[in-house]
Amino acid sequence: MQLSEAQIRTVERELGLDVKKGASVEERRAAAQEAVREVADMLRKAGHGNIGKTAADRQKMQLAYRIISKAGIAVKGFSGSGSGEWLRAWLRTTGEAHEAEFASTTSGRGWLVGLLAAKTRKAAAGGSMIGSKGATSSGRQLRAKQDLGAALKALIKADLSFAVWTVIDLERALYWGAVEHQTEAWGGVTEGSLLLRICRFAACFYGERLGLALAVGGCPSSRQNAAHGWYHHCLVRECARAWSAVLEPDPPPGTVAVLKVYIAADGTFEEHSFTDRAGLVDILYRLRRTQSTRGIAPEREDTSRRLAEEQATSLREEQGDRPLMPGACPYELFREVEGVRTLLCDRAGWHSGRMARAIGVNWPPVRATAVQPAETAAEKKAYTAQLEAGVATAEAAVPRGMSNELVLLLGLAARLEHEDPAIVQPQIEAALATLGDARPSFEAVVEASLRRTMHAVRPDVKGGHRSLESQGGMTAAQAKRSPAAAKRVRSQVASDNVRSTGKSIAKEMVAAAQRKDETEQEARFRLAQSSKASIEKQ
Repeated sequence: MQLSEAQIRTVERELGLDVKKGASVEERRAAAQEAVREVADMLRKAGHGNIGKTAADRQKMQLAYRIISKAGIAVKGFSGSGSGEWLRAWLRTTGEAHEAEFASTTSGRGWLVGLLAAKTRKAAAGGSMIGSKGATSSGRQLRAKQDLGAALKALIKADLSFAVWTVIDLERALYWGAVEHQTEAWGGVTEGSLLLRICRFAACFYGERLGLALAVGGCPSSRQNAAHGWYHHCLVRECARAWSAVLEPDPPPGTVAVLKVYIAADGTFEEHSFTDRAGLVDILYRLRRTQSTRGIAPEREDTSRRLAEEQATSLREEQGDRPLMPGACPYELFREVEGVRTLLCDRAGWHSGRMARAIGVNWPPVRATAVQPAETAAEKKAYTAQLEAGVATAEAAVPRGMSNELVLLLGLAARLEHEDPAIVQPQIEAALATLGDARPSFEAVVEASLRRTMHAVRPDVKGGHRSLESQGGMTAAQAKRSPAAAKRVRSQVASDNVRSTGKSIAKEMVAAAQRKDETEQEARFRLAQSSKASIEKQ
């Protein structure tokens, strides 16, 4: 895919490229495409969106949001220093930036940020995107205006346990806090609001989880997370079965498959019809080549064709590495016979109400009266123990002498995790029908086992998301070709990700408190000078 002239100008502006006087469009296009590849690769290898272990703790995230919402943080020219004024200004300016990005997903800043986000990352739902924005001129200007470093200092001063956090950790917590609080600054839960568009943007597991936080108005409970995890788990297998059926060599006469692709967070979609694998490959190829598909990196035509072929195969696999449409776009797949459509599967995320109905939450969300707090580690552990105890209690109630029947039934129930429920469920029902008066006790075992399985298959429980690829700096060849970009990206990664900054601030706070012979004014001056030097050193 070749960059359009508008996209070339965006890259030149946002990545600070030096344009030679009299350079042709082709020369500028080549330089821009190379810069995008290099900066995206540098960010990925540097782990630009990584977050710490404690930064993923929902209790810590909620606590950070509460502290910042009440803190008085003085940033010159950005906000007042009254209680909560900094957060209100952050919400306003970040919301404006989001709106600008959504309005420029085909050729502007939003398009470029999508390109720079890492394909695989540990930092789910926010971290990678936050890191990508820091590599753009607009992102750096916004961060300089907001000064999250000042907010991080206030957070650490209020609670030293946040000393290991970075500005990316804090910014991600603020994003999630805005979602959990259903903040009116981003339109609340009204249809078409910025909040709903943010949550509809990604249809991956953690993108769905972000929308679940909006739906419940806080952190989902273990039960709600389990319901979502099971739905997603079964959905992946449902999609693999549906694609396998659609791509059978000889479809029934008059049968057409219709692919509905959501290309924008506001629900804008395209529909494409096909009858065989070749037709699907052509659609995937065109989605990779079109300017309207978000987040597609510049690539050669042969690369687009090869990736389209690979994705057509990947869609049929439960563990396929490209489960969404090009650009990570959500989709729905239908079979159409004589004008009548039947939904076969979808990875539409929160664009449809199907997932909400399965989980048992309202979508669009309703306004919550209070933020649902995150469960403590003890509460999570107790929930797991309760599930185990439920299985043991149910099994103990099975009449003696029926262990063989129990093993058979549990074997059938276990197949629900991997096979089509439409096939397995009738077999379970037939087995239950032979049990007579013992049937209720066996049904209780199946129900308890299913609840335990729903919890166990969650990707975040079993560590299911991909690990970050090997990290490292850019190659010598890349640095030679683009020294300015190399310096800029390395500087940004250092200021965002280096964890010594927060620790240094906290260490100096403790030392200042111990210096009994200093006045309070002298201690504050020493702390400010040390913090400034620590940040500038990065």
